[in-house]
Amino acid sequence: MLTEKQIEAFAVYLNKDFSIPFLSEESELKHLRRVLREINDILAKRLGADIYDKIHTQEGISSQHIDLIKKNMVKELNRRINLPIIHEHDEAILLKNIIDKLTDAMREDSNLMEEIFKES
Repeated sequence: MLTEKQIEAFAVYLNKDFSIPFLSEESELKHLRRVLREINDILAKRLGADIYDKIHTQEGISSQHIDLIKKNMVKELNRRINLPIIHEHDEAILLKNIIDKLTDAMREDSNLMEEIFKES
């Protein structure tokens, strides 16, 4: 599972690429943190700690397994997570972006989380 420090760093990282109209940067970060906490809980329960914790290691998991994780994850998360401040389509884009980044961090030999922490 992601720690609070990782959630914060990840929210800042994601916020660089995604903008919610009419919201300040701080409000965007607040919503991203909440969404990341929810995703963190859902992924930990769905994948199990032993798989999800690969985000913290260089061991990672194979691209084949990553593709299986991604397959229906955005639809499932979009059903469970609601951001009333944005349209469903935009919410799906945000969730896909988050899942893509998280699963990229879980890939074998990925150093994405290290890069994110360097920036924060």
